[in-house]
Amino acid sequence: MGSGASRGGGALGSGPDIAKKFGEKYEEYLLEPSYAKMFRSGGAAMEDFLSGKGTDLGKALNAAVEEFKNPAEQKRGGPVAVMFTDIVGSTKLTQQLGDSGAQKLVHLHNTVVRNALREFCGTEVKPAGDGIMASFVSCPEAVGAGIAIQKSLTQARAKDPSILLHLRVGINAGEPIAENGDLFGTTVQIAARICDKAGTDDVYVSQVVKDLSQGRGTFENKGTFELKGVAEPQTLYNVVIPN
Repeated sequence: MGSGASRGGGALGSGPDIAKKFGEKYEEYLLEPSYAKMFRSGGAAMEDFLSGKGTDLGKALNAAVEEFKNPAEQKRGGPVAVMFTDIVGSTKLTQQLGDSGAQKLVHLHNTVVRNALREFCGTEVKPAGDGIMASFVSCPEAVGAGIAIQKSLTQARAKDPSILLHLRVGINAGEPIAENGDLFGTTVQIAARICDKAGTDDVYVSQVVKDLSQGRGTFENKGTFELKGVAEPQTLYNVVIPN
């Protein structure tokens, strides 16, 4: 990618071989929210350029790539929300359903979570154990995504009782360290610990997420919890999932 940018200012490279490889994986890329967000930004830049708005196309496309590489960059100000999802009882499910059946549940999990990320402007950071780690530049959007995830699974189980997939979701907010498309630091660690404490089919959030998400949903105080590696007990809240 860097060599393409150095020749003629092309942010994404050029040439028939690169175009062919990109075309072959285009649909696969669109399944990844972080890639899809980059494509939307690049597409908007192309539209502005073609409409004669004086857009510097090279700079705009490079900005889209940088946004993809640094998902935690704060575009709207305020803390970054970090979400973890976790499949409940994954080991037991594998024993019960076998590897193939358990993998189908993983695929369903991935689809439901990624659909919510698209809807609420989230960015998939990486797989995390039996779930996904994601980030949001808005706490209300993160809470909205958590609600959407649990509602989608509730509806799926209602339609097909054979679906045994249940998730727990944890959300924290702060200023994580962003490096090479990944997030690190206390904010991330606490988000993972909150997910560990969440009940089956629940979305647990920290005090700061609750405070910054007023109007997005209803929050139930679940009390204070000792979180591994965190000095002070943390008050956690469960997001009430509307019917």
